[in-house]
Amino acid sequence: MVPWTNSCFGTPPPLPSQWCCCRELTTPLCIAASHGHTTCLRHLLFWRADPNLAPGGLSALHEACAGGHTDCVELLLEHKANPNLLSDEGLAPLHLPNSCCSSQCAKLLVKYGAKVDLPSEDTQETPLHVAAKHGLYEHAHLYLRYGAHVDKKNSQEETALSVTCGQGKNVADQQIYLQMCRLLIMYGADVNTTDEEQKSPLHKACKNANYSLVQFLLQTKADVNAIDYNGSSPMACVLQTAAFKQELRPHFTVQTLLNYGSQKIWPTAFVKVWSCRLTRCRLRSSSLHIKDTFSRGQVIIGDRYVCRGRAVRESH
Repeated sequence: MVPWTNSCFGTPPPLPSQWCCCRELTTPLCIAASHGHTTCLRHLLFWRADPNLAPGGLSALHEACAGGHTDCVELLLEHKANPNLLSDEGLAPLHLPNSCCSSQCAKLLVKYGAKVDLPSEDTQETPLHVAAKHGLYEHAHLYLRYGAHVDKKNSQEETALSVTCGQGKNVADQQIYLQMCRLLIMYGADVNTTDEEQKSPLHKACKNANYSLVQFLLQTKADVNAIDYNGSSPMACVLQTAAFKQELRPHFTVQTLLNYGSQKIWPTAFVKVWSCRLTRCRLRSSSLHIKDTFSRGQVIIGDRYVCRGRAVRESH
């Protein structure tokens, strides 16, 4: 005897012991939307299935957006699905398109009235923050054209620019986030904004040793000597990570910061980098001459020098 299966999904029906669970956690409409089954979805909507019902926390529109099923998204919106309905996790449908192939879903949501500045409940992230995090240029451009606030902050006081500069942790992604950074600044993003730890976008770009992004931020008047909550400058951030990010050529970032007038150097990190043979050789072979500030018995503690038995402030 051939077991009965669902003709739409090719899966056996739930066991009797699972029926109650299924009724509580999902609906046929949500299942069809999550799998991209447009024909089943249309049939269910024809028979007046509620597009805004979300027994499991996600509506059918959330499910369709998460899966990038453009046809399902359009069909649900045509049948009055709420584009601003929040899930149990506090996410709107516009927070869910997070891949480069989901831009059409985002366009449909905006067309049908999705709020481009609607924050999530927990993290206060807007759709622009999500686009910045995933390097989705088309999504970000769409939200900005429809009036997204470029400097809106999340629960960690990060703007979209700050989020962008914290990404790109490998060579392959760095150009993607550089383009995103260019877009945000073109729309007026504050290049010297700070998060809850007082880190600027330049601090975050330096931590990733993203040379091209660092150079661009400095060209747009980023503060090269900004100090975060822990007393670290952008130079300190790149020096802290230089030893284990050699493939990103951190000496280029160091050289660029010095060219733009970086003065504050986190002493402990500088000792670590100077002891790294590869980085030391590259710095010495560059067009810059790095002064050895640790010569002649001079000891540096924090931002103070101990010299000849007394502490004096670093002069600038």
